[in-house]
Amino acid sequence: MYSFEMVLMLGILLSKMITSAILKVSVKTALFFCSLLSILVLLVVMRSITDNITEEKLLEEIDEISLLPMYADRMQQAHTKMAQQQRRRLPPQC
Repeated sequence: MYSFEMVLMLGILLSKMITSAILKVSVKTALFFCSLLSILVLLVVMRSITDNITEEKLLEEIDEISLLPMYADRMQQAHTKMAQQQRRRLPPQC
């Protein structure tokens, strides 16, 4: 199992290799390196996911996070702004 730091360092190393490779090789070879990096990162991430999280559990976590004060304030501001915009669009009532 790979840690996040190891994946990050590997990604940085490979991106430096790709950057230097782009300067020295053709576009086709550079695209191959980029594809290889994408596949490697995907495989590492897939291996690191070991939790069996259900959709219900994920939605519960999202709901809990959205109730945090930082997000609750933003949601209230967005709701207020949307309500103001809707009032402006309504025709005046007699």
